[in-house]
Amino acid sequence: MKDGLGSEHIPQPERAGTREERSMVDGVAEALQKGDGTRVMQLIEDLSLDLHPIQSQESKAALVTAFAECLRKGWLPFVRRFSQDLGLSQEVFRSPEAVRVAQEGARRVYVANQPDLFDDYCKTFDLSQEFVQSVVQQDILELVQLGMAKKLKWIKYPLPKDFFESPQMLAAVRQGVALHLEDPEDAQLKISELTEFLQDLDLSESSARRIVKEVIVISLIKQEGIFRVTNNKINLIRDRFQIPENFFNSDEAHFVALSVLPGLLKQGLVLNPLTDCAPFGVTEQFFTNPEMMAAAKSGFLLRLSNDQYAPAVHDLFKIAQYFGFSDVFLHSAEVQKAAKERVIRWIESKFSHIYNVMPMFVRFCELFGLSEDFFHTPRVQDAARQAIGFGLANGFQDVAKEFSQACFVPDEVVQEIENEKDRYVVISEEETGNDDW
Repeated sequence: MKDGLGSEHIPQPERAGTREERSMVDGVAEALQKGDGTRVMQLIEDLSLDLHPIQSQESKAALVTAFAECLRKGWLPFVRRFSQDLGLSQEVFRSPEAVRVAQEGARRVYVANQPDLFDDYCKTFDLSQEFVQSVVQQDILELVQLGMAKKLKWIKYPLPKDFFESPQMLAAVRQGVALHLEDPEDAQLKISELTEFLQDLDLSESSARRIVKEVIVISLIKQEGIFRVTNNKINLIRDRFQIPENFFNSDEAHFVALSVLPGLLKQGLVLNPLTDCAPFGVTEQFFTNPEMMAAAKSGFLLRLSNDQYAPAVHDLFKIAQYFGFSDVFLHSAEVQKAAKERVIRWIESKFSHIYNVMPMFVRFCELFGLSEDFFHTPRVQDAARQAIGFGLANGFQDVAKEFSQACFVPDEVVQEIENEKDRYVVISEEETGNDDW
């Protein structure tokens, strides 16, 4: 067959954009995202790219997206090699997708202790000095918070002069020191590790002593950490850091306590203010000023809202009682929302243990004045039915009845559940556990 110029038309194999090509490209993309270099090479050979380069823009876009995901994972050398083999180096390294994820990949390799690869990312994508500093600083802060500072020895990137004296860094150091001091393991070992940690930070002896003192005061106020272990450990700390025996009665300790209390109150960590702070000369009047009351309310709301504090509902009663929170605060929209969500989560996720803590449940609902209308909402009623069914199936008839009344579940509904109790889960005595509410 001849075309209009009289030449014979020779059919060419269909390639660009065909279903066959797209299927092969999908295979390449999948292998790329798995980091399977052997499979990628095999598919490249099968595609015969030396004779038939990829033409379809759709196929190219799919591969660029796959390469970008590899860059996000920190696989820059892998991307460089196979994007070149696929003839897509320019498309990949100039794509908005790659530039967007390059910073994430760079962060990933830096945290993984691959500084040379981090440098490669920075040079390849021309990442800014500000970005480099932010990555290094964040990594330092996270490590120091965990009580680790070895990595500081090989950091080669220039950092702002004031970084190591910044509030963020000092807070991280305090947290790292606290982890060492409050660790219940061998006291001598932990103090030795703490000394090494402070030396890695290159802190002066006076600065290290000051921070240790602050952490001791914080730990005592929180009633956590070192003061739950032996006096021997406290004495070892004093000896190692040359802390006078009368430190707790000093003006220095009083000043430290006053400076850290607002932050501790905001975190909900001060449960017995007068008792815990009396050794430092902090009076009741200090806690009645508006700033401290506002901080205490913030901490109370944090404990109420945050599942981290789920086992410590009884602490809410302590805080509310000491600070004498008014009904205006306890019935405010923000507090009510948090209290209702807490009750719902409790019933939905802990109904298997609810019978151990019924008095606490009732007291909680009374504290926040949760209304009958709230308990009649479908979500609460559905969760309550499950809890009642569980109780009846496991022999907690009396408490199930009490719970049904607390949740305003009608008697006829309870009877329906009683008739169907066999479909609810029956558990062993060991599984009922104890709820620390």
